[in-house]
Amino acid sequence: MKSSINYKIIFFLFIVLPFNIFAQFLYKKIDEWLLPAIDKKAEIRKVRSSLFIKAKDLTDYLPKNFSKKGDVNYTKYLQKGIDNNKKIILPDFPVMIDFGGLRLSSNSEVLFQENSKLLLQPNSEELYGMIYMEGVENVKVYFANLVGDRDRHQGDKGEWGMGFFIRNSKNIKIYNPIISKMWGDGIYIGNLNNPSEKIEINFAVIDNNRRNGISIVAGENIFVKNSLIANTNGTIPQSGIDIEPNKPDDFIKNIFLENIITYNNADSGLIFALDNLQGNKLDRVKIDINRFKDYYSNKGIDFYVDRGYNKFLEPLKGAISIRNIQLFNNKFPIRNSYSTKSNIQIGFQNININNKKINTNNLDTFVQKIKNGEEQILK
Repeated sequence: MKSSINYKIIFFLFIVLPFNIFAQFLYKKIDEWLLPAIDKKAEIRKVRSSLFIKAKDLTDYLPKNFSKKGDVNYTKYLQKGIDNNKKIILPDFPVMIDFGGLRLSSNSEVLFQENSKLLLQPNSEELYGMIYMEGVENVKVYFANLVGDRDRHQGDKGEWGMGFFIRNSKNIKIYNPIISKMWGDGIYIGNLNNPSEKIEINFAVIDNNRRNGISIVAGENIFVKNSLIANTNGTIPQSGIDIEPNKPDDFIKNIFLENIITYNNADSGLIFALDNLQGNKLDRVKIDINRFKDYYSNKGIDFYVDRGYNKFLEPLKGAISIRNIQLFNNKFPIRNSYSTKSNIQIGFQNININNKKINTNNLDTFVQKIKNGEEQILK
C-alpha cells in the first residue's frame, strides 16, 4: 500500500500541483448554516431508547478511579468491552486511545453519547486507524466523535493516520460522525484482498484533516450523503473527497455522493484520480454526484482521468454523472489535468459557478477535452 501511494505522492508533488497550493493555508471556521440540520441531543436519546436498551456501557470496563479528562490511555479496556459485546455505548466523557485503535467486529453496533469522544494519544506512526473495520460486515456506528493527533504528532513521516479505516468490509453504516485532526484521512474506504461494499456515511462533519476528508479507494455501492468536509490541509492531495484507486484490481462502482458540501479545502473539494485503475477490466467506473457544493477550495472539482501511470492500449471506460452543482470562490472551479485519451462517459447537468449557470456548449466542450486528455479550466 505504502509503495504505490509514495509513487503517486512524488508525481503529484513535482508534476501536477501548482506551486500556490503550498502557500500558507488559512483555516476557516465553519458557519453554523453549513452544518447538518439535526437535533443531535434528541437523536441520541431516540437511538439509545429504541436500539440500545440492552447495550453495554463501556464505562463498566474502565479501571477504578478512571479519569474523565481524556488524558489516560484506556484502549485495552475499551477493546475488551467491544470484544465481549455486540451492542456497546461509549463512556459519556472523553477517552484517550493509542495508535493501535479500536477494532470492531461483525454484527455489532456502537453508540457515542452526547459527551463521548475518542482522543488519539500523540504518536509518531506513519499509519494508524482510530476505528478499524477490516474484514467485517453488518456494523453500525452512531454519532462518533474522533479527534486525531495532527497538532501533536511526534513525527513528520507518513500520511495514513485515519479516523475510520474501512477495508474489505460490507454493510457498514456510519451516522453523524464528527472527525477532525487526523494525520491522514477522516474516513478511508479501500481494499484488503477484496474491496468494500455497501458503505453508507450520512450527516458527517469532517474537518481539519491532513490528507483527505474521505478517500474512496476501492468499493461498490458506496453512499456518502448530507455531509460536510472542510479545511483539509497539510499533505497532498488535500481534498475534501478523493476518489482514487491504488491499483488495477481495485474498482470504483456505484459511488453515490448526494447533498455534499466541501469547504475551504487546500486543494480540491472533489477529485477524481483514476490512473491506477487501468488493467484487463477497464469498465469499472460508475460514479453519481448530485447536489454538490463547494466554497473556497482552491479547485471545486478536479479530474485526473489517466496520466499514463500504466501503459495499457485500451482507454479506461465507465460513467460519471455530475448534476446540480454549485461552486463558489474557487481559483479553478472545475479543472481537467493533462491525461491520455479515455472512454469515460461524463455527463454534466445544471452546473453553476458563482451563481452563474454554465451553458451546454461550454460543458460539451469541456467533456470532449476530458476524453481527449487536454488540460482545461471551466470558470
